Amino acid sequence: MSSILESSNMKDIPKMWLRKFATVMLAFESVKKDGHIGNDCAMNIADRIIKIGDLKGDSADRVITYYKVFAESFGNGTVWRKHWVDHMISVWSILKNPETREEWIKTARTSFGQFFQALDFNADGFITFDEYSIFWKAYDLDPQFARTQFDYMDTDNDEKINQEEFVEAFIEYVCNTDKEDSPNRFFGPLLTNL
Repeated sequence: MSSILESSNMKDIPKMWLRKFATVMLAFESVKKDGHIGNDCAMNIADRIIKIGDLKGDSADRVITYYKVFAESFGNGTVWRKHWVDHMISVWSILKNPETREEWIKTARTSFGQFFQALDFNADGFITFDEYSIFWKAYDLDPQFARTQFDYMDTDNDEKINQEEFVEAFIEYVCNTDKEDSPNRFFGPLLTNL
């Protein structure tokens, strides 16, 4: 992988941001491991959330609906045909341009607001640590870091995450392009081998 990441069109991307984005992509494609994230990856994650959470009825339907819409609309279908490294370069070019960055943030707020609603299994407007743990397990993330990330997102320290806290943590995770590290580990510990 390091030879891919040393290409000339990636030289200006901060290594910390590369590690964060690679962590997201590899968490998302946790089953196939072929570098291409597709509809099958999204629906596999949805199935895992439903199984791990023993979800039924409306809560299971919200998870399926979110992942189906996400898979059908993400990047207008173009992302699914790209290798994750190509997708990473595309996202980086969006984030470094102030105009396209603001549009991406607006889209991310909507998408991750819907993601929050899918993970709010009892539809009470909050994600508890138990609900959050289901998401963490479904993405096959290191369980020893789940509580740390939950506490990072719980900015008002009320032992639950509201939609704003969840969405802002995701946006900060992706948009923090500074070379300095952030304790935000939305998709688990960062990859170290790039």
